[in-house]
Amino acid sequence: YVVNIVEDSNVETVIKELNEQSILYDTDAKITSQGTMLEDVKTLEGKVKGVVNVAIIILVLISGFVIVTIYTFSVKERTYEIGVRRALGASESDIVRQFITEGMVTAVISGIVTLMISVIICNFVTAYFIGSLYMDIRFVISRELIFSMFGISILEGIIFCFIPAVMASKIRPSE
Repeated sequence: YVVNIVEDSNVETVIKELNEQSILYDTDAKITSQGTMLEDVKTLEGKVKGVVNVAIIILVLISGFVIVTIYTFSVKERTYEIGVRRALGASESDIVRQFITEGMVTAVISGIVTLMISVIICNFVTAYFIGSLYMDIRFVISRELIFSMFGISILEGIIFCFIPAVMASKIRPSE
């Protein structure tokens, strides 16, 4: 049975009456209000955000290791170029700056691609909810998320390109 109760003060009375009429037993009664449903949704939302945050951290670390590997191989392949630059007077800090700048540019480009893919996915998911499930749920990427994504991308480019940049700066002109 579904019983709609207009006033919260009548809930206990209605349950007692249903119990007395043997329509409802104590174990069958479940009182749910919009407030408790909202609390449940917020709890679920918090748990989902926690799982998503952990997944994001793992993905950032994995992509960071990929960046380190790619730039380490890049240093190995560009030994001659780096040696020529050093022979022409480039300092260690110039070489470090070059590789970190390249890492930042690569990270920003990957951030733009990621943003475009995210917008496409959000549009498809929104269309699915509205079209198939008849729910007006819209997935939107906020400005804060965009700025934080680019900030993390740039920071990731700096941090994970630092070791290969230092390796590159140690290359001598004779190598």
